[in-house]
Amino acid sequence: GRTFDRYSAPVVGNDGIYNGRVWYFRDITKRKKAEDALRESEEVYHAIFEAMPVMMWLKDTKNNHLRINKAAADLEGIAPESIVGKSAYDLYPPEQAEAFYQDDLEVITSGMPKLGILEPHTAVGTSEVRWLEVGKVPVRDHRNIIIGVMVFAVDVTERMNAETALRESEAFSRSLIRYMQEAIIILSWSGEILFANEAAAEMMEMPSP
Repeated sequence: GRTFDRYSAPVVGNDGIYNGRVWYFRDITKRKKAEDALRESEEVYHAIFEAMPVMMWLKDTKNNHLRINKAAADLEGIAPESIVGKSAYDLYPPEQAEAFYQDDLEVITSGMPKLGILEPHTAVGTSEVRWLEVGKVPVRDHRNIIIGVMVFAVDVTERMNAETALRESEAFSRSLIRYMQEAIIILSWSGEILFANEAAAEMMEMPSP
């Protein structure tokens, strides 16, 4: 079918007597189809944005938040409308806000993505600090002009805590072995000494490790 834009106006004679109405019709089928396609595209984009399991923030070039998805809102512990329209400086500790914006500016000025950013993130609603692995990509309009930055992130706090605990455990074990009274020597398959603790070094008259 076709879609028409309809307009009418009264027809009034010079004597002020109403003589009826005149109707104008304009075929807007193509425009309506384009509008419907755009609306459907925006609905699909919104559905995908909200359903993504990774956290996502859409920001303009002035550091203001335009949209955040459900995963990001869950991390922040606050409703999306409490974040949209606000700058990072309005939401986060100054040092974090500045680091966020400097990364944004790097993406905006270079036109290139910046990936693998590891940074602390203080949740707006709870003040809980989480470690995030962040990526940022430029957002362009139909003229290829950069109009914002899309930020996406995954929470790596547990991984960071596990790695820290492992490093601390290894450091403690090395310290414990080094100062044990028993001599401990680690050899390679070829018989080369890879490690000797203090007691072993003293026994073999070697320099202390």
